[in-house]
Amino acid sequence: MFKSKRVVSGLIALMLLCIGVFWYANYKVPSQRIAEARIAETLAGKYADSGKLELAIPQYEKALALREDRDNRFILAILYLKTNQKEAALPHLEKLAKGTDDNAKMARDTIARLYKTKPNG
Repeated sequence: MFKSKRVVSGLIALMLLCIGVFWYANYKVPSQRIAEARIAETLAGKYADSGKLELAIPQYEKALALREDRDNRFILAILYLKTNQKEAALPHLEKLAKGTDDNAKMARDTIARLYKTKPNG
């Protein structure tokens, strides 16, 4: 079928290269994003614990951009509220309110208190 062993070995090398790129894109990169998110979460927690809320907020935003996490979203919303940034907290609270866990109930109650309405469900 092929005229030389060089062509066959070249096709095998190309196939292995494609498999390697596929593996890296699907397995290596997500784990790297998770590691970066954990670093941002740790740094944000240290800033928040030391009272540097303005420095903690961007780190929590970075962690959320890298990996969706309801607990971090809730902490970020609370930090926005503590720094009097209600408009920035609202989208996070609305996303949390769609869930069924304890954070969802607290988010609905917080939205109701912010806008002085009766909470839904």
